[in-house]
Amino acid sequence: MTLAKNNSHAAKMSRLSHMGNSIILNFNVITILAIGFGLTNLPAPSSALATPLTIKNQARENLKAGKSQEALDLLNKNSSQSNTDSQYFFLKGRALQDLRRNTESLSNYSIAIFLNPKYTNAFINRGLVKGALKDIDGALSDLDQALIIDPKNLAALINRGVTYGGLNKPLLAITDFDRVIQIDPNYADAFRNRGLTKHLIGDKKGACDDWSKSKDLGIVDAAEWLAKLCR
Repeated sequence: MTLAKNNSHAAKMSRLSHMGNSIILNFNVITILAIGFGLTNLPAPSSALATPLTIKNQARENLKAGKSQEALDLLNKNSSQSNTDSQYFFLKGRALQDLRRNTESLSNYSIAIFLNPKYTNAFINRGLVKGALKDIDGALSDLDQALIIDPKNLAALINRGVTYGGLNKPLLAITDFDRVIQIDPNYADAFRNRGLTKHLIGDKKGACDDWSKSKDLGIVDAAEWLAKLCR
């Protein structure tokens, strides 16, 4: 599930910019194109006693509906019952992340990880929050840890790839995008981002091939790149 996009590296990122008939591409573009994929799926219902199941389920529904403040208010009202429930802190961290309250979000994800050291999604989302706070080393560390727990986690792989792209490490970025495509050959955004990375290192054919594939898989903006950069 993909919710609102995170603001990782927001101060220095821009989307594709048009100047006349040209398109400006840089590694910052890669990060913002894929960042939404790091907002990992909400945890499945649990029988945990610390927070009533109905409260967590309602918070999940609010988050899915884009009602992050309502989700946060609901969770805060039940905070006294939740001090040992990692899912409670994950959901609260997610609501705060959506609201761009990144420092508070970071704290809640950290508590979730303390309570459940193998909470893959908490590591991924905390990594994105660290990226938003410009702690890039910390972001990479959390994404690495997520992949130690779950080596085939697509959200961790694609977000580590876009982070490497933002750090001007294109070969490492391509390696992660390659792994995503090996696991899921129809992962459209992996082709899109790998194409952008290949374009940036001068591999025109590779970029155009990837954009063509991403276009076939439903990426609308790939058609523009094909028309302007692959003639």
